[in-house]
Amino acid sequence: MASPALQVPAAISSSTSAFLGRLPSNNKNIRSWEVSLPGKKHGVCKCISSPSAEQTAYKTKVTRNANMAKLQAGYLFPEIARRRSAHMLKYPDAEVISLGIGDTTEPIPEVITSSMAMRAHFLSTVEGYSGYGAEQGDKKLRATIASTYYKDLGIEESDIFVSDGAKCDISRLQLLFGSEVKMAVQDPSYPAYVDSSVITGQTGLFQKDIEKYGNIEYMRCVPENDFFPDLSTISQADVIFFCSPNNPTGSAATREQLTHLVQFAKNHGSIIVYDSAYAMYISDDSPRTIFEIPGAKEVAIEISSFSKYAGFTGVRLGWTVVPKELLFADGFPVAKDFNRIVCTCFNGASNIAQAGGLACLSPEGLKAMSETINFYKENTEIIVDTFRSLGFNVYGGKNAPYAWVQFPGRSSWDVFAEILEKAHVVTTPGSGFGPGGENFIRVSAFGHRANILEAAKRIKQLYKAGIALGSSSTVELWSCKTHVSVCCGQRNKNAIFSSISLTFEANCPLNSRTQPTALGLPTPRSFHYKCSLRLPNRLLSYPDVAVRCSASSSAVRRARLSPFDLSAVAPLLIHTESSADWIFYGFDESVSERVENFVFPRDLFPLGLHLISVPVRVFRRAKVRLFDPFGFMLIACGEDWGYREI
Repeated sequence: MASPALQVPAAISSSTSAFLGRLPSNNKNIRSWEVSLPGKKHGVCKCISSPSAEQTAYKTKVTRNANMAKLQAGYLFPEIARRRSAHMLKYPDAEVISLGIGDTTEPIPEVITSSMAMRAHFLSTVEGYSGYGAEQGDKKLRATIASTYYKDLGIEESDIFVSDGAKCDISRLQLLFGSEVKMAVQDPSYPAYVDSSVITGQTGLFQKDIEKYGNIEYMRCVPENDFFPDLSTISQADVIFFCSPNNPTGSAATREQLTHLVQFAKNHGSIIVYDSAYAMYISDDSPRTIFEIPGAKEVAIEISSFSKYAGFTGVRLGWTVVPKELLFADGFPVAKDFNRIVCTCFNGASNIAQAGGLACLSPEGLKAMSETINFYKENTEIIVDTFRSLGFNVYGGKNAPYAWVQFPGRSSWDVFAEILEKAHVVTTPGSGFGPGGENFIRVSAFGHRANILEAAKRIKQLYKAGIALGSSSTVELWSCKTHVSVCCGQRNKNAIFSSISLTFEANCPLNSRTQPTALGLPTPRSFHYKCSLRLPNRLLSYPDVAVRCSASSSAVRRARLSPFDLSAVAPLLIHTESSADWIFYGFDESVSERVENFVFPRDLFPLGLHLISVPVRVFRRAKVRLFDPFGFMLIACGEDWGYREI
């Protein structure tokens, strides 16, 4: 006998059946909720919760690629994006400006997009439709690239492989070279070179003590060597990755330097992979392609891209030049193997993107790209001027859309975090480009002009607004226009401070006056600053400041507040190698009574909040050592000067 039908309530159904249960009941494609279940004495449906993910996780028997396990943390730019997202969650109302990743922001010129739109429309017609194209790229585009960028250099259409971008070609080249080669790379450099080398299996393990991978030659490029490596220190390198203008330093190699590089490759049997993605930003006579150097076709491959020229970071179009003269050790042409790699791993660049590439290389397109590049170069000038006005050493910017800003003694990730936290501006920490990038940040000029100006304003405010220092700190001060000011004090006007030692490095004769003035809060009628000055031999009058000099650091017990001619002590300064300890006594000009003598018993004195204002003609830079036993010293900055802790 059949079991009676059992009603199954929707409330205990799965999510799918619950969804179906909400559909209209008149839908004839939905089965009735009356179902027949096997006959049992107690017909009950019981819901059982699913086991946790840990209990149900299934593992295959496939071993993880050991090379992937070598990689350290995440790739640089996704990590920056992650930190930016976390910052935006923390400050949801903040307007974050990104000067980090080198992603273009200005619209693609209409002369280029119209050609792409036309090509896209043709695909909707029988006459205009096309499927797969040649893996090496459109023949006309390849020929146009050769005639535009490599005219009279012996590079032909057959030497050029059109791709979906330089970054993808870096990985294809690593696949071409295999795991048995030893790579050399500029330090710092674009991180894709090293990471792709690790993934390919060319490297050893990461050595945390020196922040380097084994079996890679790191070619240090720093200000001290004009960002060109000492090639004599390289023991052996099969493949040399070299980017000019360099990302991140912005430095472009000279003709002499590239000639030296090509000769080095010939002497050692190496292949150069030359990244010229920023060549159109070069403003001076630096070579725009490695193939301007005689003999380069026998030792070099060049990769390039439309990304930073035409705003194709999202369109994706680039090219690689593999000259027919380039041969492996056994005499086999490198281009033939690369062609096989391309045909195996790639179906060719987008037809629409290649139509855009052809439009880029038309006279109108080249003019439009040049205008866009000049816009970004103007942005770069704003960024460079901003940091230089604050006294930072800034490199690059002339031949690349990046400023390479130095923060001596500071972690680049700490500087990145500081600027993001306090100015809501994203930069790129230099150490992400290699150990040689520590103490630097890269600031990208890719941005709308309003954002660039706003970021410059915030950065100026950040490094001029003041900083609370610890009990003993050194600060470097600099002036860009008129006056340099140091505001030293504590909110408690009755606090006792130890002496403040300032070391001035004068670059021009003293020919103006230093006038201490009170700032806002009630102050004593007299105060002093103990200063150690380095002065030029030629000293002029220093009126209205009482100065007493001693060769030792002993305190001066008595001084007279009267005009004093520094030239009178010049012989003593020369005798002490232009360095001596000075005691300055000053007073608030608002005090009518001029105290002729002032005696202080020790180097501790009551101090409210005082300001030393020094005209820029006195010095251009000063290193200031501040001692504060209470841990609350404040350096406050005026409109035309800045500071940084060192």
